[in-house]
Amino acid sequence: MSVRKLFAQYFRCKNLICLVQAILPLPFLDVTGKGRRQLDEPSALIEPLVLKAERLDIDQTRFKKALKKQVDALAAGKAPTGDLDSLLLAYQRELEDRIRQVSNTLDKARAALLALVDVEAYAETDQVYEAMVTLDDRLRPEAIAKVVRRWKQAGSGKREREADRWSAEDDIWWTSLDNRKSIDAVSRYRFRDHFAIGEIYAIKWRPW
Repeated sequence: MSVRKLFAQYFRCKNLICLVQAILPLPFLDVTGKGRRQLDEPSALIEPLVLKAERLDIDQTRFKKALKKQVDALAAGKAPTGDLDSLLLAYQRELEDRIRQVSNTLDKARAALLALVDVEAYAETDQVYEAMVTLDDRLRPEAIAKVVRRWKQAGSGKREREADRWSAEDDIWWTSLDNRKSIDAVSRYRFRDHFAIGEIYAIKWRPW
């Protein structure tokens, strides 16, 4: 496995662990005080996670069984067994060991950044655009096209939702998930200038 693919596995595994530990329990939380919430279609939670797991070099049958046990436990108001966490965390440690065995060189750093661009797990952290600008000669063309499509969709949705607001054109049209709007804005403008992306929508940035 190439170093770039090794890092891609690592980033995908980290993302899946985050989803399993922090996001999967949320729909089952009791926010009404009337007892734990039951889902009509638990498959809507399971299927996206299974698709992500299929990108990992792990035992898929074991993953599916552990995931179902975790969802069943959450639905019953019980603590998860820990089987799912154990599987994913063990694979993460295996990847970390393999990554440590690779010499710390600039090529290793480039491979890590390119893998981060390949994997859309962290695409919402806008500073990844800095890596795309720095390593532009090594990017796959579709990586830039994906960003532009995502921006168009975000800008269109923002305009539709706020068409009746007087100040809609003054609002930043994306949400900074890591609450670093100033840095995110610089990353976006640098990306836009570097790759000569034309006007998508009127974008105005307010640094306060």
